[in-house]
Amino acid sequence: MRRKIDEEFGNTLSVKDKRSLATLIYYPQEKLELVCQEEEDQEVLEDWFKITIHRLVQMTKRVSSKYTRSKVRKALPHDFSYVIEELITEKEEIQDKELYYNEIINTIIRIGRAPWLSALPPILFNAVAIGAEWCYAATGSINVAFWVFAGQIALGQLLPCLLGVWLVTLLERRGLQTIIEGK
Repeated sequence: MRRKIDEEFGNTLSVKDKRSLATLIYYPQEKLELVCQEEEDQEVLEDWFKITIHRLVQMTKRVSSKYTRSKVRKALPHDFSYVIEELITEKEEIQDKELYYNEIINTIIRIGRAPWLSALPPILFNAVAIGAEWCYAATGSINVAFWVFAGQIALGQLLPCLLGVWLVTLLERRGLQTIIEGK
């Protein structure tokens, strides 16, 4: 994944930002928890979410570009498939694309779903990339078996990933996080 991040962003991101993005992709719950704990200023946190979602969308576009829209759509988690597809698919009929995509991202942040959505790209990346590798290793080509492998990987990661984000959200809402941390 680090190689793909480097290929996608080249010299437009610092090494620190590339590492931070890779950490978010590999360890979404831990990274989100760390960022939310370290940043007290809500406005700065919202900016971080906007920038990060844009970067994750850019990476998702890169990783999913070699697959058909149908294959990508099937690999997306059902609850977020429409939003993710909107963000990763170019719409020719939209006049002001930047405004349109920014409004989608602002809405995600405003309704408090950014942590949930940001946990999904690692699942998608792993399902597509590892599913393709496993399929190729097992059959010698990318074929229908890809969906079995990708589905297994996505399902294996989806539940723990989303449960982790849900647990962090629940702890924050109940104020239990301060008790657990001993503050």
